[in-house]
Amino acid sequence: MDKQLTGIKIMIVEDEGLIAMDLEDELADCGATIVGSYRGLAEALPAAKSSTIDFAILDVNLGSETSYAIAEVLRSREVPFVFASGYDKSGLQSEWQDTPIARKPFNRAILLKLIGEQLGI
Repeated sequence: MDKQLTGIKIMIVEDEGLIAMDLEDELADCGATIVGSYRGLAEALPAAKSSTIDFAILDVNLGSETSYAIAEVLRSREVPFVFASGYDKSGLQSEWQDTPIARKPFNRAILLKLIGEQLGI
């Protein structure tokens, strides 16, 4: 079992419950600590401002909302993150075009590579 993420505190923002649970399980299997898994902006934004987070995975589209406000908070705190989406970078607002995207459905090896690149591990 790959424990590449041991000790890494990860925040997940994903509005689809089954996808969030699968992602939590995958990351925990790799040693990560899930500091929170949130479905929407109202609950995720305060957590992004106050939680101890090493990394975040943000679903771009959260129903009728987007996760860009959360991304702003994380960027201001210098917390690395990736967006999660079924689309490529062309689906992102122009200011976020340089942000890495974890494509759905998630591929464990690719996701771990993205996280590792962003964290320098």
